[in-house]
Amino acid sequence: MKPMTDYEEDLREWLKSPENAASYLNAVLEEGDKSAMLLALREVAHLRSELA
Repeated sequence: MKPMTDYEEDLREWLKSPENAASYLNAVLEEGDKSAMLLALREVAHLRSELA
């Protein structure tokens, strides 16, 4: 059995791609949950600032 990985760490690695980040934000936007959208925007903005 494959060992479990940290979800947040995996998400951050995946979001390093601008295309993946856009897909992630679009998916959250489609859900219509304002709180989830704010969290997603914060996560992407934080990661993008670290990469800059």
